[in-house]
Amino acid sequence: MISDAGFMLAGFVAAPRWLPPEAPWTALLPPSVATVSDCLTDFVSADDDPLTAPWHLNLASALAASRGTGTHALSMNLAAPETEVLLETFGGWGAADFHPLWRRLTHPVAAPTGVGLGFEVVGFESGRLHSWLCNSLQRDAQDNLGIIINQLGLLDTLDQVRAVAAMANRDTSLEDVDWVAVRIIEHSDDRVGLDGRVS
Repeated sequence: MISDAGFMLAGFVAAPRWLPPEAPWTALLPPSVATVSDCLTDFVSADDDPLTAPWHLNLASALAASRGTGTHALSMNLAAPETEVLLETFGGWGAADFHPLWRRLTHPVAAPTGVGLGFEVVGFESGRLHSWLCNSLQRDAQDNLGIIINQLGLLDTLDQVRAVAAMANRDTSLEDVDWVAVRIIEHSDDRVGLDGRVS
């Protein structure tokens, strides 16, 4: 079991599982994939702003959006080195207080209680998250690093996901972003009070 100690909350989404199409680039993927990348699947958004739309300000909002929509309330959580990378990315925006991720990362709180699903490699660009799976890097991870994804298309350890992120950052054919490791936790109504706080 992986401890969530040391991980900081970055944000919440209401996300359906991504159902990969049958194609060569989705080789090795399971039928259903958990993700916080809106490159792969359509989230139930908190608002209509294209820069902030996927992100909910609190867990209660993400849970409300997920009810009856076939989606899951997920949080994205970062360790300290990855937090610094994302904050540096935001640093080029000038005043970034409008973005939910910036607000969370500059007012850090510990990762909330929930079911840890695993780790994803993501790249932040213009308010959105690319996923390593868009580039079929699950094949490179297995062939070059001997790393195998789990039953939800995620990675099981921080060491694994950092190794894959480092591999992605060396690949100049990918999007010009900083690829980082994030921890995905799933949440349910029975762990949140009426005020939206996690119990």
